[in-house]
Amino acid sequence: MKTEEYNQKKGETNLSVESDARLEFGLLIKTARAELKLNRFKFARLVDVTVEVIKRLEHGVVNPTRRELVRSIKAAKLSDEKKNEAYRLLRIFSPCRQKRVKFHLHCLILQSRKGG
Repeated sequence: MKTEEYNQKKGETNLSVESDARLEFGLLIKTARAELKLNRFKFARLVDVTVEVIKRLEHGVVNPTRRELVRSIKAAKLSDEKKNEAYRLLRIFSPCRQKRVKFHLHCLILQSRKGG
């Protein structure tokens, strides 16, 4: 198998894993919302987003901000086990970015260029 073909298949696999994680996360939130006997409108108000965002989230279509996803986990009042599962899925399709580390690296690079 050529390297190009391998990389293409590897990329497709990553997309599939992310899509599956989004769908599973959406199902987890939808199930929790139903257990709380909340309709999408009431749940959206708890999370402080629109109903459309909740609808897309439950279908694994939209990629809301990480803050909105975390707020949805908290609003769903999940058990510890399900909460851990939700955060595990969240790390798959919405990894944390460390902006400060990158910023400091850029500053160090700029300082070294100025000094040299």
